[in-house]
Amino acid sequence: MRHQKRRGNVLVEFCLVLVFLLMPMFLFTYGICFNLLTQLEVIQFCRDAGHLWSTSTVDLSPASPAQTILNSLGQSAGFRTNAQVIFSKLVYVDAATCQAGDNTPACPNLNKWAYTQYLTIGTAPSLGPSTYGTFLPIPSGGTQATDGSWSLADTTKVSTLAISGLPTQLSQIQPFNSVSVTGLPSGQTINVVQVGATPFNVPGVTNFLALTDFAVF
Repeated sequence: MRHQKRRGNVLVEFCLVLVFLLMPMFLFTYGICFNLLTQLEVIQFCRDAGHLWSTSTVDLSPASPAQTILNSLGQSAGFRTNAQVIFSKLVYVDAATCQAGDNTPACPNLNKWAYTQYLTIGTAPSLGPSTYGTFLPIPSGGTQATDGSWSLADTTKVSTLAISGLPTQLSQIQPFNSVSVTGLPSGQTINVVQVGATPFNVPGVTNFLALTDFAVF
């Protein structure tokens, strides 16, 4: 016969284990699984957005058909209120590009990669380009059109549009080499698409900064 003072101990112990062990484990598993699912959606959204942007010249203004498609593609990833997509277009400024964009002797961006377009769509309230790991520097300067593009003259002359070298993620892309006849053709642009989405975090259990992906076309 159990001692009368020990009645209910098992229930108390079970409640303690539930609160301090089982519930955190459940919430952690739920948070991980939910973010894994969202990460897959971010990856697919990044690829689809990149194909939409790089395979043809499209108008990405708010009322355009392409924007409607983009909204539909990114809906499961939280676009537009909880996710951002950044479109970047780069060109290697060689001698021929300098001559086409700037006929003056000075060509500040010679032998550098420089922006020809940079466009950010959507918002991520708790994030920012520096927070979720944008590996391309944010350009500034020059006269930027409404579609995020710069003239070739700006691309070749405005030093703040140039980057000293491609980040590690893009280091395998080589500019045109006239001696070995390798690399990208002169004037050929590369398209980089980056997506950052707000993760689902359980306070005190998970603390993800962002769900991100990038693609190069």
